[in-house]
Amino acid sequence: MLLLLLLFEGLVQRGASLEASQVPGHPHPATEEPLSFRVLQTSSFANSSWASSQGSGWLGELQTHGWDNALGTISFLQPWSRGNFSAEELRNLQNLFRLYFHGFIIEVRAFEHQFQFECEFLVPRRYSPEGSSLLPKGL
Repeated sequence: MLLLLLLFEGLVQRGASLEASQVPGHPHPATEEPLSFRVLQTSSFANSSWASSQGSGWLGELQTHGWDNALGTISFLQPWSRGNFSAEELRNLQNLFRLYFHGFIIEVRAFEHQFQFECEFLVPRRYSPEGSSLLPKGL
């Protein structure tokens, strides 16, 4: 599992460095906060035999990507969300996410006896300096 996390971290860092090298000059004016790209994961374990994971990608406050758990594919929610990835790179990235989500569930199941909590439901929330709010449906 550690190997999967390291591969994912290397891929994210690789993508960031490639993007940065293609953009001349400073990417943001000094008065603006730099945008951050976040990948969010929500995994649900309803009982000992059912588990599901959802993922989404956010550029600042804009959701740019989703994860179709049934198909095991990335959903591109903006026309430009594909970036400059080739078809082969996108297949490899989707395979990496499939492997990660599958491995994550297996690892949690392997150690669930050590997790001393039960949760009947989950209400996802977004936390920000302005306060907390419910996340939009579908996250």
